Amino acid sequence: MKIIDVRATIVAIPTRRVHRWGGGAFRGMNCIIVELRTDTGLVGYGESSGRCSGTPETVRVAVEAFGQRLKGFDPFEIERARQMFFHEDRWINIGAFGGVVFAGIEMALWDLMGKSLNQPVHRLMGGALRDRIN
Repeated sequence: MKIIDVRATIVAIPTRRVHRWGGGAFRGMNCIIVELRTDTGLVGYGESSGRCSGTPETVRVAVEAFGQRLKGFDPFEIERARQMFFHEDRWINIGAFGGVVFAGIEMALWDLMGKSLNQPVHRLMGGALRDRIN
């Protein structure tokens, strides 16, 4: 299984009311949905925050730019992807923004692993701690 395409889409999520915090107020948020498509037809999904040191558009562009390096990549090699991103491409030098960008990519890689093995990702990461959220 190899990655053949990477897409990043900005999604606006409205909230029912204004949320206030020390940095201001907002009535919704943006996130970036990351899609990694493979030659087997599987698609892995991840999400990166649109509320970081960059704009949602800069996160989207950065995800797609790094995603070009992942074409032909084996989704099971998550640590290799992390090394490429943070050390070879030097994203480690730009602070939290790099972590936000890679988060969506890493989630999509884990999603592909789970789908290809027909297992929920929590099983690949050591198992669930609870069976419901209250």
